[in-house]
Amino acid sequence: MKLGLKLGTQGTVYIDAAQELRKKGHYDFLELFIVPGSDVSQAEKWRSLDVPFVLHAPHSMAGMNPSLLEMEEGNRKCIAEVAAWVRALKPGNVIYHAGAKGTLSETLRQFKSFKQTYPDAFKNALIENKPKMGLNGEACIGADPEEVASLMRELGMGFCLDFGHALCAAYSLKRDEKEFLDAFLALKPELYHLSDGAKHTQLDSHSHLGAGSLDLPWLLSLVPKGGRVTLETGKNHAERLDDFIEDVRFAREAYGKAG
Repeated sequence: MKLGLKLGTQGTVYIDAAQELRKKGHYDFLELFIVPGSDVSQAEKWRSLDVPFVLHAPHSMAGMNPSLLEMEEGNRKCIAEVAAWVRALKPGNVIYHAGAKGTLSETLRQFKSFKQTYPDAFKNALIENKPKMGLNGEACIGADPEEVASLMRELGMGFCLDFGHALCAAYSLKRDEKEFLDAFLALKPELYHLSDGAKHTQLDSHSHLGAGSLDLPWLLSLVPKGGRVTLETGKNHAERLDDFIEDVRFAREAYGKAG
């Protein structure tokens, strides 16, 4: 299992701490969330980490929502920023969300248009599954395997499986958790997101590992040998990443229990 540290492009304050963690083998790749308006000239600082990159495009809570027609102009600006970061960091993948409060057909239309204008931003792109209900009660696009499969097929994308999102969606949709995850696994994820949270809830909390009640050994047992897993947990300190070290320890112990 290869572990990923997730940070935001505005968070260069963490670079020194990330460098130390990299030297100590605490993570294998860095997933960077592109915060709109971040200075892409800072990419040189990120490159100094000498680590493989995955980029995560802005989502609806950060101002990019391809499921809504009225947001198309702003979405296109976000995609232009994604393309700039792709050129600067040459990531292995770029992860996208399908949006919220709108329609699947609008997401497909906008992404197809953006892909024509900014092909670099969609090279090795992955679509991430979502909870059915967002944090503000909004309906999310891409919450079930059928919608995700449609996005993959129509857009030529791969798949990023977020375990917490899947479990929340299964609860919302009244689907059996194991069968629901099996349907997602059949889509052959290229990357996984892991965090803890409460069982049987519609809302994802992205809790630190061990702070919730999810069966983490079971979830990690679903990751194939050598699979990439980004730990999508919060950062409790302004400049340090001590909490991430604890999440890594917990993940490796849980992976060992998974057999």
